[in-house]
Amino acid sequence: MKKALLKPLAFACAFAMTFAPATGVMAEEAESVQRDVINVGINADLGDLSPWGALNTGKTATAQNLYQPMAHVNDDGEIVGVLMKDYEVSEDGSYMDCHLYDYIYDSEGNHLTASDVVFSFNTCSEFGNIGGIGFVESSEAIDDYTVRFHFADQLYVYDIETLFEELPIVTQAAYEASPDGMASQPVSTSPYKVSEYTAGYILTLEKRDDYWQTDESLIHERDKANVDTINFYILTESTQMSLALENGSIDMSWSVSADDIERFEESGDFWLFESPDDLCNELFLNCAEGHSTTDVNLRKAIYYAVNSEAILQGVYKGKAILNYDTAAAKAPDFQEAWATEDNYYQYSPEKAQEYLETWGGDPGSLNLQILASNEETTSNIAQMIQGFLGQIGITSEIRIADSANFNTIAYDSEQWDVLVTNKATSNYCVTNWKNCFSKDYFTWGGTINFAYDDELQELVSTARTESTHNEETVSAVHEYIVDNAYGYGLVNLVNNYVIPSYITDVVCSYKGAVMPGACTYTE
Repeated sequence: MKKALLKPLAFACAFAMTFAPATGVMAEEAESVQRDVINVGINADLGDLSPWGALNTGKTATAQNLYQPMAHVNDDGEIVGVLMKDYEVSEDGSYMDCHLYDYIYDSEGNHLTASDVVFSFNTCSEFGNIGGIGFVESSEAIDDYTVRFHFADQLYVYDIETLFEELPIVTQAAYEASPDGMASQPVSTSPYKVSEYTAGYILTLEKRDDYWQTDESLIHERDKANVDTINFYILTESTQMSLALENGSIDMSWSVSADDIERFEESGDFWLFESPDDLCNELFLNCAEGHSTTDVNLRKAIYYAVNSEAILQGVYKGKAILNYDTAAAKAPDFQEAWATEDNYYQYSPEKAQEYLETWGGDPGSLNLQILASNEETTSNIAQMIQGFLGQIGITSEIRIADSANFNTIAYDSEQWDVLVTNKATSNYCVTNWKNCFSKDYFTWGGTINFAYDDELQELVSTARTESTHNEETVSAVHEYIVDNAYGYGLVNLVNNYVIPSYITDVVCSYKGAVMPGACTYTE
């Protein structure tokens, strides 16, 4: 099954979002220009710049500016090659061959070949920070420009697309020459290279004058370089972000708080747009041995005690979307009936009390450990959850972890009882469930909250398998997760894009972050 990849320019509209000004009147068309500098505000530090290090909010906002994948996937699922020309899946579905361009060079002049893709895959797998590629058992270089990926099992919904988009590719020579695994100085095939990174303050990218892809018709919309210098300023407090926009220290941001967004809504200097994010706020309760939350009745009591509507209004001022699953409603396999059912832990102190009584323990004897990141909205949600727990007599303590250490702590079953985190629905519900509940995704062979449930694994696997992915199998997973209180989706985040008026087209990454270099500028 050979797949001839689509030329990027034919699908530019799938990647470029044109936003109307707040007044609803489209700006007059003006000639696009190359911009010297654009200053962008992001709300979290990156931790480090390495290609396969721990993921966090800051890295999500910048990663596709730093490294290139094998291919990009547009909103309708079409695959558009970046480093590869085309690919083919074997007739028996056991492997896939990807054919690279033969003229790819990184910013240090290293020639990228199939062996570098194999090195990138193997090293990424060893680090274990990028999920969703475990379906590949091994990779090998068939020749200088053909890499073969052997599949460990049957293909699941969005498996191949995840591999193409999620795996950053670098040359082995550049990586091994780096003293810190590219944590401070990436070397990649990207059209931009890092000129400065000061943790907690700034990431500066400079346009390369030797970018390897010189055929304009093959440069993907996300890989355009319409700005010479991009400064990402790290502003973790929402008030800082808004003030920086107002005083001109930054030109744009998609991390403006709901409290502050109104001040930009009537400004003629910006365009504003709200768009559902990939990320949803999630609440998980630890099912590992030794935790009181292994009891399903206690889990249900806690979920019914949490008021997601209050979180929506208190943290996001109504500018987010209530969840009715751990997956977001924007997913094509989300079922509208879930949003109207009456058993998705709708806030009910009475039901919380009933399940506490069924549990039979003493709530006053508990001291649950709540783990959250230091990102402002997430830590605010943790504080609200602490209050909700207190209302049913449960004492708790909050542990705030910085972005560099959050995943390490969250992946240690002894470190928390209650986990407040964000999980993505970048495409299908079944992909979100894989990222939360599939044993293939986690090195310990269980779920994000350390549940070991063979029936859950079978249900998720069936719903994820391409040949059995349908309304019935998807519904079965949703119902099972709810019945067993394995996870609680709180709200789907909404991106508040604050875009300067001189940008006419905004291009977003695979995960919904603005790609400043790819935007269209008129001054």
